[in-house]
Amino acid sequence: MIRFMMCIAIAMSMAALQPASQAEAATVVTWDAPAPDDFDSGRFTFTGFTANALTAISGLGFYQDGGADRIFSLELQLDGAWITIGSTDPGDGPFSHELLSDIDAPLLFTSALVTGIGFFVDAPVGFAFNDLTRTQFTFDTVAETPLPAALPLFGTGLGMIGLFGWRKRRRAAPS
Repeated sequence: MIRFMMCIAIAMSMAALQPASQAEAATVVTWDAPAPDDFDSGRFTFTGFTANALTAISGLGFYQDGGADRIFSLELQLDGAWITIGSTDPGDGPFSHELLSDIDAPLLFTSALVTGIGFFVDAPVGFAFNDLTRTQFTFDTVAETPLPAALPLFGTGLGMIGLFGWRKRRRAAPS
């Protein structure tokens, strides 16, 4: 029984020594840039949060090529720098267009502070992006669990190891 209890105490101590865990939650940002709602390139910024993926885009916002072959890009402001995380071509044909919600997600990136979303096209077509108002962008938010939360568990494990060692020495000592 004592050996079993010592194994449990050791396991508890080892679990307490593990690095801080990361819990994931979703953060939804709604496109809330000032007018106009139709543009060739646009950005808006907001109070940041830490994330590592853009998991979904929902809403009626779309992009169109204006009858020319164009490349459309999505960029995020990550740790203060604008980074392109996705590009696409809506296809051939006159005035081809696609919904932003059709962009393949998730778009993964290194965990960073996200403070802005932007769109741009490689050459002006006149209102390449349309109806973005109320388009929502869902991010996986990474939240660190602080290490001090594990310290009481670690202390309990060490205390149990000490207690079992003391009991073992006490029983082994001649009376």
